Amino acid sequence: MTTPLRHDVYPCSFDALTVNDIRSVNVSPSVSHMVMIPGGATRPDGFAMNYADPTISITTGDIATVLGSTGVATGLSVSGATWEIQYEKRASGGTYAGTLSHVTLNGTDGFLYVTSISAEQDSAEGASLDATFVALSGGASPGYTAPFSVNTSQTLTGTPDVPLRHALGPVYCNGSLIAGVQSVKIDPGIKHEAKRSDGGVFPTACVVVEQQPMVEVSVLNPALVDESTLGPFISALSGSGIVVYLQAVSPGGGRVASGTGSHVSFTSATGVWAVTSQNGTARGDVVTTFQAKLTAAISVSTTATIP
Repeated sequence: MTTPLRHDVYPCSFDALTVNDIRSVNVSPSVSHMVMIPGGATRPDGFAMNYADPTISITTGDIATVLGSTGVATGLSVSGATWEIQYEKRASGGTYAGTLSHVTLNGTDGFLYVTSISAEQDSAEGASLDATFVALSGGASPGYTAPFSVNTSQTLTGTPDVPLRHALGPVYCNGSLIAGVQSVKIDPGIKHEAKRSDGGVFPTACVVVEQQPMVEVSVLNPALVDESTLGPFISALSGSGIVVYLQAVSPGGGRVASGTGSHVSFTSATGVWAVTSQNGTARGDVVTTFQAKLTAAISVSTTATIP
């Protein structure tokens, strides 16, 4: 019996954007089948592809790099260029195989957008960013050309690297520091719509049809509902609104100094915030979770200083 051909994830690219510190990749062809059951029969006589909506989800720690190209509210369009997912082949009895041994997925068109950024207290991996790439059909026959191809015996490009990791930082709401933060999640709330036309089976265009940005914060403070004008049901954001910081991690140390412009900040000034849950356990902690639902876009800085 042969040994399974094992592969690892590797840096991927979307046009000029190279994403390092890859933690996971998930490819979903999302094929809808035409099932051909003739009259007088109970089993299908055949199957065909009716349409497909392929997407690729990635999780990375390379937060500042990705946000520098996609932002939080806009995304990155790849059109008539090159995008590539890479898998590095493992070598039995060693680490990785040499050149002309690996697998890649690549195409020319698509749309990359951020689905969430999250950070937790004491996380060994630091903060993470989730993104979705909508693969589109281009080339000579849009709608019929497969959005990507699978290639074997490939040589990989780039080198695995951790450009800069980030960790949980402070959170401010209505100008006041929120004490006891345990986790944050920034959700851009982007909903996309990929479209096919003219009988094609693959999408050729993708647009953002809705944005409902939201920030969720969990804190060790059951009295939060009585502080900083946050009521138990709903309160309006005021002043500077909500500001979330991710601290840059210092290799060989702890955290980069607050006054150094290498941190990441997320800011939105208008919307509402409300407690969504409060849970406690014996010999544990009472954790209060609130959400800020935003009517203004989330602005991001990858060169922020922390107060």
